[in-house]
This record gives sequence, structure tokens and C-alpha cells, in this order.
Amino acid sequence: MNNVIVFSQIINIFVVAFLGGIFGAWFFDNFIDKTADLINTKPAHTKTSNNVHNYYNGFKNRTVFIGSHENNGGLFLFDENGGLRAQMGSYSVGNEKGQSLFGLNDRKENLRLLNRLYGPNDVPTVILKDSNGQDQIVFGLDAVSEEPYFHYRHHDGSMKNLITDSE
Repeated sequence: MNNVIVFSQIINIFVVAFLGGIFGAWFFDNFIDKTADLINTKPAHTKTSNNVHNYYNGFKNRTVFIGSHENNGGLFLFDENGGLRAQMGSYSVGNEKGQSLFGLNDRKENLRLLNRLYGPNDVPTVILKDSNGQDQIVFGLDAVSEEPYFHYRHHDGSMKNLITDSE
């Protein structure tokens, strides 16, 4: 009786392994190889005036690199529909000139998250925006003292400091 059970278990192992091998071969043949081809495909590249470089990959996604836009570079990532989804670079004018930024946009191309350096000490600042573009949460380090702060939009519309203000 034990030999029959052991033999049955061995047969089950071989059948499952065989079926797994067939599935693996089908999966790699239909998905992995095609995905690898798209990933390894050299992106289509176009260069326009003003050092703007557009790159398109096999997935119809677009990346734009601006080599020297007002003496600052920038990287812009677009979704498959051409909508701006992310940006990275530095500010090009005013007191902010040269300060780094990283922004994420929603599917409607509204800037929703901005990470940036700010002020004379280049302190980190994070800004969370609502769908209307209004700052809802701003936190980071004070531009001069470098003390932490956490501002949020109160239900009355004013900005409050979570650390120092009391309700």
C-alpha cells in the first residue's frame, strides 16, 4: 500500500513539473521575449532646436530632455497619451535659479506633488496640491533657520502650522 502511495506521489510530481514546463515555455515565448525586444529596442530620437531631445520607446512613451533651457537642463516624462507625468530639473530665473525640483502630475496633467529646494540655504520642501493646484500641505525646513515646519490648509481656508499652531 505504501509503495502505491509513493508511486502516485512521484507521478503527480512529474505531471505537475511537466505542465509547469509547458506553461513556462508558453509564457516566455509569448510575453517575456516580446517585452525584452521592446525594452532593448533603441529609442527613436528626434532633436529639435534649442537642444530639445525627444525619445520614444517601443511602448509609445515619450521622454524629453532639454539640454540647455535658459541655462538649465530638464527632464520631462510623458504617458502614452502625451500627457506630462513627471518633471525634473532646476529653476532658471530669479532667486530660485539653479535650485532643484522634482514634480509629479496627475492624469489630467495637474502638478500634484512638488519636491524642491528653497531659500538661501537650499532647504528641502515638499508641496502637496489639490486638483485645483492649490497647496494643501507644505512641509520641510525653514529657509533661514532650517527648523522643521508642517503647514496644512485648515477647513477655514487658512494655512496652519501643525507644529506650532494649536486649534
